[in-house]
Amino acid sequence: MNDKPHSNSNSSFDNDELTARITKIIQSLKSYRLKYESQRDSRAIFTYTYELMTMQIGESLFTSGFLDPAWIVKLDEEFASRYFMAMDVYDEGGEVPAGWSYILNVLHQRRTSVLEEMIIGMVAHIVWDLPLALAETGQASNNSETRLHDFHLMNDVLGHSINLLQDSVGKRYNPMLNLLDKLFGTHDEIITNFGIRIARGIAWYNACRLQNQYLKSDTMRSIAESPEHLAKEILTPKLWTLAFISRLFRIFLSLFRRWNFK
Repeated sequence: MNDKPHSNSNSSFDNDELTARITKIIQSLKSYRLKYESQRDSRAIFTYTYELMTMQIGESLFTSGFLDPAWIVKLDEEFASRYFMAMDVYDEGGEVPAGWSYILNVLHQRRTSVLEEMIIGMVAHIVWDLPLALAETGQASNNSETRLHDFHLMNDVLGHSINLLQDSVGKRYNPMLNLLDKLFGTHDEIITNFGIRIARGIAWYNACRLQNQYLKSDTMRSIAESPEHLAKEILTPKLWTLAFISRLFRIFLSLFRRWNFK
């Protein structure tokens, strides 16, 4: 018996097509990640995280209760296209989207830890790209209740995968990441798990604001400036003692970074 939840695209052909489209995004992310790894480019860390997150969405597309899987795929495609465009423009020396400019310049300096690279990549992509992708894919359409349900469910899927994501990133790029997490607690998990839920909720709110002609200009300015402000708070704490400890932590972790994969 087929127990798949109801969706607006429930034929086997549609399901196969949606799966193929998600797979295409994953393959593109893998291609970018392999390129970055070969260049020892810090963008590899978030790209790998993004690849794993998209795999989680793909695996849950028809099993987690999404009401409209077709919209989830459409949103993922729009979301990913903005990421690929920002990376390509940066490499070509063009005008980088406002929300990515500071983040990419920081990553280019190669002075960040694996954990920081994972987090600030999430910051730029969720704070800047996500509200734009939501607005572009009809978040405020006649199906807004269905889409809010699915968006919240996606938060659950991603939130529950945080431990797996962090373990996978640590094993691939810096095995000490997992050891230090066990020694010093789960503060980084709070940042990535709780933080991703809050950031995605704000992205939904900002997407709503983008639909309002009176708020659009202020909203665009806000989402353009926020990634830099948030990244600076993560990378350079205001208290000098925290900043000093953070710098030592970053230097220590850099000793165990790996780029040679079997």
